[in-house]
Amino acid sequence: MPIYPRGLAVIALSVYLASIALGLVISTMLAVYYLPQLFLLNIGNVTIKKGESMSIFTSWVPINLAYSLRDMGFMAIPEVIMPSVVNRTPVIVRGIVPSYINYYGVNATAQELNEGALVGYELARELHVRVGDELVITSFKGITNNLTVAGIIKSIKYPQLNYEVVINLTTAQHLDSLPSSVVNVIYVNASYGLISRVNGMYGLRIITHILNGSLAVLNSMNHTVFNGPLTNMTLTLPFGVYYVVAYNRSLIIWFSTVILESNKTIELMKMPVPRMVSSYPVSPSEWVIVRWPNGSLVSSYYLLIYYMNGSLAYSTVGGGVTPISVPGGMYRIDVVMGNTYYSVSEYVVPGSNVTVVLTPYSILVGELMTHAYNYFTSVLPLSSASGPAALISALRVGIGTFIGVIMGLLVIVSIGLIGIVNYSVEVNRELIMYLRLNHAGKLSIMLMVDAPLVMMYPAFTALGLLTANYLWRPMVGAMGLSLMGQPIYLIVVSNYYPYIAAFIIVSALLIIMHLITRLRVVGVE
Repeated sequence: MPIYPRGLAVIALSVYLASIALGLVISTMLAVYYLPQLFLLNIGNVTIKKGESMSIFTSWVPINLAYSLRDMGFMAIPEVIMPSVVNRTPVIVRGIVPSYINYYGVNATAQELNEGALVGYELARELHVRVGDELVITSFKGITNNLTVAGIIKSIKYPQLNYEVVINLTTAQHLDSLPSSVVNVIYVNASYGLISRVNGMYGLRIITHILNGSLAVLNSMNHTVFNGPLTNMTLTLPFGVYYVVAYNRSLIIWFSTVILESNKTIELMKMPVPRMVSSYPVSPSEWVIVRWPNGSLVSSYYLLIYYMNGSLAYSTVGGGVTPISVPGGMYRIDVVMGNTYYSVSEYVVPGSNVTVVLTPYSILVGELMTHAYNYFTSVLPLSSASGPAALISALRVGIGTFIGVIMGLLVIVSIGLIGIVNYSVEVNRELIMYLRLNHAGKLSIMLMVDAPLVMMYPAFTALGLLTANYLWRPMVGAMGLSLMGQPIYLIVVSNYYPYIAAFIIVSALLIIMHLITRLRVVGVE
């Protein structure tokens, strides 16, 4: 009889096919785990959401945090993400800040975004819409708005956007019934050490050498967090950037920006604040209009205009509509009125008006009590390890069923692997018995019978898992599996560690099962 193992081709093919099936199961399980990737673009290295929120759609994060991080020199991009129905088709609508549109890698401008909605080219094909057509958007909160298609976009950087509607952040907040002070997520490019301090409360110790004045402390969203008599004091405030303003009646007598990421002490000393500064001899050609939320003009305020490098360009006392004299460009415009302080970055065009709407702190608190009374909670960075925490709660039943199917497939694959091991031993039983009868030692039997099979198991397991990794995307695409119009194959596993672990486990199980089964045969005389 031939002295070599039999059935090697059948065993190799069986292990290969079983490994492909197991690899597809692993890929599907990882897709469930990384499901938030369909919606979170991971701009930067950290994505921040509300810690207690199960769903990214119901997450509440103060937009003030994004402004504070931005003022500290870090990239921080706020976003509103909501499932909606657009022209009777379920899709994801994404609200972004127009000035940050370059981060998304789309072929559109901030002006186009402000003019209406940007539609991904794949979705535009599905909806049969072109530039100038009207979209009827109804959010999952039941709020409807009609927007004109201002552009058809395509993004290679973030392919999810090709299946979405992108709109102005303010419009998205309205559709999602959010106050202007909160968003769903914030993308940040900062160290984890800094993010770990985000939830801290820190002491701001104020030592004043100024008498008979008042003090206003405002956060980076320019809402008042303290207003009262100017005395030595210590305020406990959350992480962020704050503006400290000392004033007497309508005059500012001291102003400073404070980055509060640890306990800090500042001293207030009287310094002159220029009444009017103009770096260029130009005549007034622009106007700043300051209004209250109800549309009425603010009668008296102090106006400060800064270049984007932080230096002062213009300052004056104003009322209602105030003429200014600065060349065209991007400026930070600060308005101070009593205990209300507001700052906004605007592009000033000669001959145009800049409108600033003051939001008193009482109005902000009223919005929060009505819409987001519990959003003052800790925020957490999302990472690959926190994927399950961001799964969409509306899909719990479907995901549970999906996992049940996966477990059933795993059982079937396990039975198949056991069958392969049994077949490999049974088909070589005659060879093993022949070697035993010819007094071959255990080492000789292992080298002739077991060694080829033991080397075959890991080789074809690795080949099967590798095939499954490349096969999963086209298979899911061919089946047309999608969520809110987004193809599931857009989910990308961030690393190969799950496949490496599966390879080690499956190979070890095959070898162990083979040796245990073979021991029974060796024991037969």
